[in-house]
Amino acid sequence: MLPSPRYTGAATFAVTLSRDGNTLYAVNSGANSIAVIPLTGRKANTVSGLIPTAYEPHDVTFSADGSWMYIINGKSSTGPNPDHLAGATATSAFQPS
Repeated sequence: MLPSPRYTGAATFAVTLSRDGNTLYAVNSGANSIAVIPLTGRKANTVSGLIPTAYEPHDVTFSADGSWMYIINGKSSTGPNPDHLAGATATSAFQPS
């Protein structure tokens, strides 16, 4: 995750809550990122950082146990991605800490 003291993203397309309900993830299709927004604590309701994504993310979801984040991109090529991030095709999965 990139720290974000200044940038919050652009063109928010979707939002998802963490399994525990303490963090909001905002999908920024205009900034190719996911904004991480804590909902509790001293940094509540402010963007604490951005998770870089592939081209134009449209949605985000978590695995059943919450250990993996899956990001759906709107303008990437379809199909398998054997050359991970080497070409125009990109699929993102992020394991939050």
